[in-house]
Amino acid sequence: PAAMSLLGGGARSDSAGALNVHACAVAKRLPAGTVAAGFHCRLTGAAASSLLTMLERAALERSRDGKRSSEEIKLQGERLAVHCSQVDADGLQYIVVTRTDYPKRVIFGRAETGDMETASMRGGLLPQLASETFDLVGLALAQAPASSAPLSRVRLPTRAAQAMERVCADFESPAAHDNVSAVQMQVDEVSKVMQDNVSQILQNAEQLSILSEKADLARSHAGAFSDAARTARRKAQWDELKSRALIGGGAAALSIGLVWWIFF
Repeated sequence: PAAMSLLGGGARSDSAGALNVHACAVAKRLPAGTVAAGFHCRLTGAAASSLLTMLERAALERSRDGKRSSEEIKLQGERLAVHCSQVDADGLQYIVVTRTDYPKRVIFGRAETGDMETASMRGGLLPQLASETFDLVGLALAQAPASSAPLSRVRLPTRAAQAMERVCADFESPAAHDNVSAVQMQVDEVSKVMQDNVSQILQNAEQLSILSEKADLARSHAGAFSDAARTARRKAQWDELKSRALIGGGAAALSIGLVWWIFF
């Protein structure tokens, strides 16, 4: 199904296969042990409900260690990937759901230090989410009402939801943020053009083969028709000669008979 406009520039869809970036979330473990989390889902309908349930589980599990991680999930027959990273020092855990083939280097960005587990990340989807929403979601999560449940779901401020959608929409095309993906896209396009050209050549060759077979068949039929016409012409000529011979012979016999009758 076609994606619908959202917040003046993003997209929503009821199909997981229609988007590259499906949802994002931010979570924080509070002193009481409860995990407060806010979610932004770009899917609609039953797909959204299922995805939000998976995001809640991811928020609970990943807020314990705060480490960068990626895992695959299955939604409506589509395989998706959940990526998590604590990209700031305040304990905020950012989560994003994408297609499984979405480049991780675009999601996590580039590391400013050599240690990938503790590096300060820049330039990726998750770091951009943190940069755009940190000031908007931190207070909302910290002021989450007390709950006996392990997870307290927080309604994010409108500006935070808009910022999340803006970042998700901006990263919908990984090629716009990754030279490797851009080159890969160009290679894929060239490869598709080459495949189309090869298919067209094969189709043309097949059509030429069919035309050649038809031409051979036409030549065969033309040869048979020529032989039949030659035979018919010879037969007609022979019949004409026999007719002339019979007429000539009859005329000669009649002439001889008349001469005999008159003079003898």
